[in-house]
Amino acid sequence: MTLINWADLHHDAGRYDQALATATAALALARDSDDVGNQVAALGILGAAQQGLGDSSAGIVHYLEAIALSSTRVHGMHHARAHVGLAGGLLSLGQRQEACRHARQALKISRLAGYRLLEGDALAALAEIHLAGEDLDEAARLAQEALAIHRKTGYRLGATQALALLDQAAVPAHP
Repeated sequence: MTLINWADLHHDAGRYDQALATATAALALARDSDDVGNQVAALGILGAAQQGLGDSSAGIVHYLEAIALSSTRVHGMHHARAHVGLAGGLLSLGQRQEACRHARQALKISRLAGYRLLEGDALAALAEIHLAGEDLDEAARLAQEALAIHRKTGYRLGATQALALLDQAAVPAHP
């Protein structure tokens, strides 16, 4: 298992300090070896860990660097993931329109490349943006679509997040 995998696991478990430390080490190794793909992945996890620690501005810096380093064709998955994370960071700073632009970009990349799990994450990000704008019907529709994808892919964390979005929109989930 690589340092990036460990950092990702720490993040998913809510251990943001450990995710930050591990992703920082992974980024240093990736930079030393000129491994752009792993640099992009580590930057994405750094962004997510910073957001988890409540520092959206620092997270945004990492996501922007990841997007600048990556290309859709070569690093599509990490590129899309960085757009999803950036959307969340921008939303937390009240920049809904810009957040929506990045979430839609992530959705486009995910659909074109067939990254179903990231497609669900992008849909959930869009649902959250619509919730913030008080468009509950659209938020519920997007969250329902995200939930269906996450159930199909077996991504329980994503399904749980989609269910939470449906709850916030006060709409029951369809089986």
